[in-house]
Amino acid sequence: MTIAPLDPDTLPKALEHQFARNFSSAEALHDFLKITVALVNGSAAILFHNNTPEPTVMNSLISRQAQQWSADIVSEMQQAACAAIESGKTVTSRLANYESAVIIAVGPQVDGRQGSCLVVVLIPGNLPMQVFTTTLQLLAASLNLWQERSESGAVGSSAQELLSTALIETLAQKNSIAGASTLALQLNDILRADQVVLAVCQQNPENARIIGRSSPVVAHRKATVMQILQQAASESATLGVTTGWPEISEENGLCSPIARSAAAALNAQLFYSRPFFAQDNSVTGVLLVAWQDIPADIDYRLGLLEAHQRLIAGVLSWLSHLRKRKSRAHPPWYRRRTRLGLLLGSILGLVVLAWVPVPFAVKAPCMIAPQTVRFAVAGFDAIVAEVFTAAGDQVRAQQHLAQLDGRLIQLEVGSLQAQIQQQRKLQDVRLASKQAAAAQLARLERQRLEEQQTLLKERLANLEIRAPIAGTVIHSELEGKIGAPVRRGQVLFEIAPLEQVSVEIQVRQEDIAYIEPGASTTLNLVAFPGRTWQSSITRIDPRAVIKQGRNIFEAHVNLANSEALLRPGMQGDASVVAGKRPLWWVLLREPINFLLRLQI
Repeated sequence: MTIAPLDPDTLPKALEHQFARNFSSAEALHDFLKITVALVNGSAAILFHNNTPEPTVMNSLISRQAQQWSADIVSEMQQAACAAIESGKTVTSRLANYESAVIIAVGPQVDGRQGSCLVVVLIPGNLPMQVFTTTLQLLAASLNLWQERSESGAVGSSAQELLSTALIETLAQKNSIAGASTLALQLNDILRADQVVLAVCQQNPENARIIGRSSPVVAHRKATVMQILQQAASESATLGVTTGWPEISEENGLCSPIARSAAAALNAQLFYSRPFFAQDNSVTGVLLVAWQDIPADIDYRLGLLEAHQRLIAGVLSWLSHLRKRKSRAHPPWYRRRTRLGLLLGSILGLVVLAWVPVPFAVKAPCMIAPQTVRFAVAGFDAIVAEVFTAAGDQVRAQQHLAQLDGRLIQLEVGSLQAQIQQQRKLQDVRLASKQAAAAQLARLERQRLEEQQTLLKERLANLEIRAPIAGTVIHSELEGKIGAPVRRGQVLFEIAPLEQVSVEIQVRQEDIAYIEPGASTTLNLVAFPGRTWQSSITRIDPRAVIKQGRNIFEAHVNLANSEALLRPGMQGDASVVAGKRPLWWVLLREPINFLLRLQI
């Protein structure tokens, strides 16, 4: 099993989403266990009720690998939970059949009430156990706090939520200075104090070191004030009791002359110095707080520190661990030589890298267009009677699309028929009276009327507008226009077969020299983010056109549209492979071309 290092950066984001949910549901608890296992690279996690002597399972997440380690892993985890609930502490033990795996059982105390017990099985690897116990203690305490609020429906203590958030944000920091500063600022707000100082004890309590404070100390008094605070922290850590001035309400508290000096140095009415203890009762750190104006609910806020003392002690231990990991300083000459070597190596590496050939692609906007478009037009002036097809419909060849109104034409045909009869009679009368010229004029007029009647009859026979080809109606001029007049030659429908479509790629004139027919092309359409189409250039128009004030050449790509997803007018981006070029050329081509255009 590969052991990944703990990444505390993921903790705040994951918990922020998770704790916004209602923890009364089994699904939310299961998701919480997933986050827990992922954060500590665990193999099994179970939430137990706090009942003894046999805690019952609330929710569980056990991998197959953990089951192979021990067939009775649930019972071993239950025993650890029972020990943690009875002792009120974090309990660690080894799996019976696989000693590399560790069981960590956390039964946190929140406001004096025992919450659910979190038990996790993991392989710590080379990381110290304190890293995992601190994280799991914080997860368990935060779960109990939010779980209590979900079950009761109460809003909860804002100070408690702020304290939990402060501890989470502290674990997310990369170094002890940033983490201590974050925690000191948050505690300053929670305690409504004027100054909060954090100190850690790495080995000897007498050498407690200050690593963070909530606000800066006045410059000309910084050395004196920091020295006094250092003494106050060492005193509290050495004695193992809370010290302060003028009085401490806690049991075993001690009024100290050093605390009095610290209060005077910070112009504070009340100064408070409290040590925090690990499970082995060793001091992990000290919290020093100063108030210029004492808040009315100070006992409640100090009680929060007492209720969460184990968690705060764990976080201080975490900060101390980060401090130990700082790299040892090198002498100045070594650092200068190292910097020079790194600089020369970086320059050489950049020069070599600049000439490495990399794929070069021309980027250009593109648009879907039909390969073929046929038009259904009006053959004569008429009125629209009916419309049977709309844009987007699939039609067959010669399918009836619309019907023109022929009533006016029929009236004209009837009127012409009467005029023809009249001219025939007139012709007969003229012939009977031997008026040859008049008879000839009557015959010619009758023939003109007959030809006009024939034209109108042909129009009556062509009142139906039919599809010239099979395909999709991509545009209709007659939607919602029944009774509207149409003119001769007016386009009524545009029909295109869309089994295959053409993609028009608008290539800039400065890029056209790098592409040629057959070049591989990748298409990304706005309508389908994350999906790509592969094809190749079929042809490039020989003449440029002006679009949006720029000269462009249109390159064409054919695409099969068997899924009927591609529609005319869709836009996107095309990437046309144009071979390989040196890296420096790919990166600097645009700036160089811009400068050359300025010179022109």
